[in-house]
Amino acid sequence: MRKLDRILGRTFTASLIALAACSEGGGRGWGSGSDDGGVGADDGFQPGGTPDLTMKAQPDLAMASYPAGPYGKKTGDTLGDFASAGYRLSPQETDSSNLMWDTTIRLANYHNNKQCKCLLITMGARWCGPCKQEQPKLVQAVDSDPEFCVMGVLQEGNSMAPASRNDVDAWTATFHQNFFVTQGNIGTSNILKAQGGTIGLPFNLIVDPRSMEILEIVQGYDPQIHAYARQTCGL
Repeated sequence: MRKLDRILGRTFTASLIALAACSEGGGRGWGSGSDDGGVGADDGFQPGGTPDLTMKAQPDLAMASYPAGPYGKKTGDTLGDFASAGYRLSPQETDSSNLMWDTTIRLANYHNNKQCKCLLITMGARWCGPCKQEQPKLVQAVDSDPEFCVMGVLQEGNSMAPASRNDVDAWTATFHQNFFVTQGNIGTSNILKAQGGTIGLPFNLIVDPRSMEILEIVQGYDPQIHAYARQTCGL
């Protein structure tokens, strides 16, 4: 795991949906409960079934099956497909008020997008200053690099409670993202929990969309995350 000097400080006890603190304000512990890194229905992952392969505003898709398991949540693991609810924002539509709330967003959407050569899954919170710093950088990166794909996950709102749909609405209204933005759920929380110890936000997974392998995990705000992700993906 790439370590950032800015991940410091306080340790919080784990909660049902424990969330990491921002890198400039400390980190939260996710507890030491057992986690085999696998995929199961209880954590929101859906390794089986037929994924929704529709990626609106991304018409050039191939109907490829999702990579087989075993699945996990750490560097070197294959990330299991999972469903999230949110907005299918894109470079063509950055106003979430023009879109329907979509409960069928899946990782398979990225795996089946031939244009996507490097996927960044970024998890953050409304109260997190570095997460706010990162959003415009990611918007700029997606605008300039069609091979770079982003999935935004808002894990907590302003009060460190699990993010609500209203939080996602406010987040997207502020930053007008040009990439999918989803509401955190137990599946994304379990990715954080599986890391153990102190977690820094934003929490970024660099993923090869062809194999869905987690290539690296970057904790905390890195202003060079786009260039670093491309390098990590071999682009």
